[in-house]
Amino acid sequence: MTLLAPVCLAASDARALFDKAIAAMGGKEKIAAVRDVRTHGSVSAQAESGEMTMSMETTMVFPDKLAQQVDGPYGRFVMIATPASAYVLTDQGPKDLPNPVRDELLRQLTRTAFYLAQKADDPKFKLVLGGEEKVGDVVTRALDISYGDASVRWFVDPATGRILRSAHDSISPAGKTVRVTSDFSDFKTADGFTLPHHIRVKTQDSPDQTVTLEEIKVNPGVDPKLFEKPPAPTPTPKPAA
Repeated sequence: MTLLAPVCLAASDARALFDKAIAAMGGKEKIAAVRDVRTHGSVSAQAESGEMTMSMETTMVFPDKLAQQVDGPYGRFVMIATPASAYVLTDQGPKDLPNPVRDELLRQLTRTAFYLAQKADDPKFKLVLGGEEKVGDVVTRALDISYGDASVRWFVDPATGRILRSAHDSISPAGKTVRVTSDFSDFKTADGFTLPHHIRVKTQDSPDQTVTLEEIKVNPGVDPKLFEKPPAPTPTPKPAA
């Protein structure tokens, strides 16, 4: 029995830290009622011509629908992912994305704290407490979380319960496994939810990105037509010779 005590203690501590993080966001009951989330803001990244800033709106419908619209110097980019398909909307109509890309896009939802909190009582949900790591001036505690084929590591401030950093492995469009690290700051409270509005994303072998959210709406409602794949446009008939 003595040998099992440290393991039980670690599991208990892991769950306590997870519960504190969920409470800091708004609490288990409020998160259980989350059906969809829409964010609006901007994303900045370093390009060959210098820093480029684009407007970005993201809609997540749990558990498995994602839409993202980006407006930048080169026009509008719209990407949709559902279990049925994933595609990019272009002037020539929808362009299908490979299934591995679709699967990776949908894992973005299953890595969110909203989704994981809703699955926390499922037997497939796993927690492992890690060591300490400094994020900025704060000594955080690592928490490895997995559910199904999605996994993420949180770095939680033990004092406040805020998730200050997350890290996970992702599959790039080229099929390469890359490490993605996101640092969260500028926490604001609205409608009972306390969420970060500034995210710095570091992706292995890629330029850093900075996401600044101007608005986060929880349960705004989503028109199902957003996820209906439009037909390809009818080709314009060639004039007779």
